[in-house]
Amino acid sequence: MLCDASIVLAFADGTVVGVTDDRLDRVVGPAQAGLADPAERLVRRLEAMHRTRNVPGGWWCCQHDPAAAFEALTGAHDLRELRGVIAASDGATRGHQGLGLFELAHLADEVLTGDAPRLAATIRATEEVRAEALRASATKVHDDLSIAWAVTATSGRGPAR
Repeated sequence: MLCDASIVLAFADGTVVGVTDDRLDRVVGPAQAGLADPAERLVRRLEAMHRTRNVPGGWWCCQHDPAAAFEALTGAHDLRELRGVIAASDGATRGHQGLGLFELAHLADEVLTGDAPRLAATIRATEEVRAEALRASATKVHDDLSIAWAVTATSGRGPAR
């Protein structure tokens, strides 16, 4: 994965774990350290993001350079312990991570039961309602919203999609 996507692991025992690339936080956090003024924090965040995007020691995003995919973090997990796996762009996880609409377990349940379109519609509707506040914080009103998932054979929910 890269900084603009997450993997959500939904375990058979009900546990849900989000796996994200924290390299962006590692470069932006120090740039904002000790700053109380929100405007100054935003300026420093944007400066750090632009300075460290797709460079060694920075963070990686395919938005500007598809070759950044070669810097993706990888991992493996025993599928027999999972009921499903979700790959989600940051636009899909922003309902959990940025907008505070739902817990990660809710995202997993919605997607793995076939309600990904409803989840996406909820995120988009909230973005519209909060558009002015998002723009004021230098955040995109809408981000790419992609979700791919597989339901494992051990989930009892049928074949993988």
